[in-house]
Amino acid sequence: MVFSDGHSERAGLGEETAYAALGPEPIPTVEEINAQAEFRAEEISADLFEEAWKAAASSEREVVKAESVATLERRILPLLEAAAKDLRAAFPTARIRTESSSVGSKTSLQVHHVAISCSVADDLPREKRDLVDLIVGIRHLTTEPELESLYVCWGHPSGHIELELLKEPIRLDEVAWAAAEAAVPRLVNTLRSAVARGQPPDGSTSGFPY
Repeated sequence: MVFSDGHSERAGLGEETAYAALGPEPIPTVEEINAQAEFRAEEISADLFEEAWKAAASSEREVVKAESVATLERRILPLLEAAAKDLRAAFPTARIRTESSSVGSKTSLQVHHVAISCSVADDLPREKRDLVDLIVGIRHLTTEPELESLYVCWGHPSGHIELELLKEPIRLDEVAWAAAEAAVPRLVNTLRSAVARGQPPDGSTSGFPY
């Protein structure tokens, strides 16, 4: 929503301001909106909407989000990068990389992950999944940030969770950051064992965290 003074505000799942919020009723048509003298509505392209959506982001919320992601990349990602280097030396035929990526940017979830992603073999049949990841994730970055994931998990179709250290999300504060740092060695050891095995355990059941 763009106001007469030129500033804009937005509302979405888990995101609202004093003047912009999602309501229970369907959004009126452009014609119905324009029938009210104080409003003017028009259709815009998807690209223009994306620009307007980003421009309307609360500066305070964007700062919280940026700080949370920066802390994740400063405190946790270097630990994963060092571990990935050791894993590459131990398993030269595996493809091992670190990553930092966002998920759910248009929803209330607002997740950011840092990870070690391991493809343990190049010669397995396509129907056998050989990807196993170590994930440290935070969520709700524009509302109430939380530490939401500390786990090692195989990819589709297995979804087997080798280790999950966080049963419920916790508020993202110094205690949470310290817990995440302390969890990394155990997560790395579990990942190392999974890569050495080369596949999920026999008889394992699916257990994707989402």
